[in-house]
Amino acid sequence: MDAYAVLGVPPGADAAQVRACYVRLAKLYHPDLFINTPQEAAAQARMREINAAYHHLRRATPKHPKPAGGRFAAVKELLAQGKAARAWDMLESMSPRNAAWHAMAAKIAQARGWQTKSAHHLARALELEPGNMTYRRALSALTQQAKPVVKPTPREGVTDRLLRNFFQ
Repeated sequence: MDAYAVLGVPPGADAAQVRACYVRLAKLYHPDLFINTPQEAAAQARMREINAAYHHLRRATPKHPKPAGGRFAAVKELLAQGKAARAWDMLESMSPRNAAWHAMAAKIAQARGWQTKSAHHLARALELEPGNMTYRRALSALTQQAKPVVKPTPREGVTDRLLRNFFQ
């Protein structure tokens, strides 16, 4: 049995197309529509065939095909649109948290102005993939542009510290 031919969908159709054709055919051949008619037995047989084809393709067709741009395509798109908060929320829901995940987290953190968090994620990515020169260069560039933190002296007031940091 060619399940695609039974449902009338092209080979390689996605889950939405398969479901739409199944629903259309189920409405046409449902046995309840043919009760006490000469076509009742034929409708039941056709519906069994349609159900079998649909269940076969449902198992074989992924519900959510992977995006063309890889695992982080949607996150990158949100980041490019300036929606760093939504990108962060989407990334937080993903697993596994491998080196690539931490590198993406670093990009988002940097876009949100979280330099320390960005450095933390890049460092973690380097721990997971010590030989990755892209992560190493990014961490090096990030630490070189970071402003050194000046610790206050015991007698220094808040205003003095703010002014000193401002004029550095």
